Amino acid sequence: MHMNKDKIRVAALAALLLVAAIALGIALQNLFTGESGWTRIEVTPGTGLNCSDEVALMYEIDENQAIAERKQLSLLYTRAAEELYWIFNSRYEPGETEAGSVSEEASGEAEAGSVSEEASGMAEAGSVSEKTPRAAEAGAARNLAPEGNGLAVVNHHINEEVTVDPRLYHAFEIMAEYDLRYLYLAPLYAEHEMLVHSQSDAEAALVDPEISEEAAAYRQGVLSFIQDPEAISLLLLGEQRVKLSVSEAYQKFARENGIDAYLDFYWLKNAFIVDAMSEVFREAGFTRGTVESIDGYVSCLGELGEECTMKLHTREGREVRPVDSVSVGGPVQMVSLRDFPLAETEDSRYYVMESGQIRCPYLDPADGRGKAALPELILYSEEETCARLLLIAVPGYIREELDEDLMRTLAEKGITSSWYGNNGKTSGFPG
Repeated sequence: MHMNKDKIRVAALAALLLVAAIALGIALQNLFTGESGWTRIEVTPGTGLNCSDEVALMYEIDENQAIAERKQLSLLYTRAAEELYWIFNSRYEPGETEAGSVSEEASGEAEAGSVSEEASGMAEAGSVSEKTPRAAEAGAARNLAPEGNGLAVVNHHINEEVTVDPRLYHAFEIMAEYDLRYLYLAPLYAEHEMLVHSQSDAEAALVDPEISEEAAAYRQGVLSFIQDPEAISLLLLGEQRVKLSVSEAYQKFARENGIDAYLDFYWLKNAFIVDAMSEVFREAGFTRGTVESIDGYVSCLGELGEECTMKLHTREGREVRPVDSVSVGGPVQMVSLRDFPLAETEDSRYYVMESGQIRCPYLDPADGRGKAALPELILYSEEETCARLLLIAVPGYIREELDEDLMRTLAEKGITSSWYGNNGKTSGFPG
């Protein structure tokens, strides 16, 4: 549909591979900072594609059993990071490689039927969502592993009943409970990815719907379908079976415009991953740590020796500065929503223009525009998961001005909110 996108895709790939190389090191400076006993647990050597570059496990290792505990944690973390990567990956099924062959390294260890993949040929294919027609239509032969039960399977088998991983089904249930259509914004998320990987404002203008008439028209075309439940709906059939219903008209539009995914959690994805990974460690009895994502989702697993702390920022143009901090002890989930990239590893979600304007990933299903009511909003709760915190609060944040009445209502439900107000003071409602 859009012109001059091949150059943009190449630049996007190069930028994302550079970002992947520096991984979590910079972004985690904002999250949990512990004393000398705290360690970041690594995935085991030789691990295939996984989400450890976006979701980290920080843990206070017991000095009396350091070797054994570190090994147990690494094995659990590795397995969860691999499985959850594939479960929430929207475009590539487990077992698929860039060359079209099925990986022979699928692990039989996963109890839920998930598979562990080698990274053969996948670094490029799994990193960037390119707007190209489906492989079959483009004439490229791809073999899809029959074990696949993640989000990509649903996107590849529209109007068919498929069985998905129980963790993905649970995520679908939560999304349906709040009746928000963020999940259906996948085509616009793909456009946003190309925008934020632009190398200049001139390049970005080609795909920025706030500037390009062509991009704006495409956005309206997508919205006409995703806002219509008759055009696209995800049906939950029970027993982990789902059916993605897509109308013939939307399928035709997708073919004409190279849409290769109808569903994508995008900025919500890591919240669900943090929640699912936290359960793995809690169920195994490991509670002296935190699971943290680069985009501001933190789960403190249990009673810790110190508080979980998250810095609160404000922004003026391109200048971002910390103004306060939020600290809380005990098992708790924390979420930071912000309209700016905190570190280089978040360049895949934000585009900062030379003027200081920022394009953020929080697209409003009502009009497809990125919106953020404040530079940063921090929420935490002892009862709600990270994903639920997001879905409860975002209707009050993805808008022009913060819905303070909603924040007040959330406080009555035990959810604390904090932000830096225009009066130069920290505001919020204690839960």
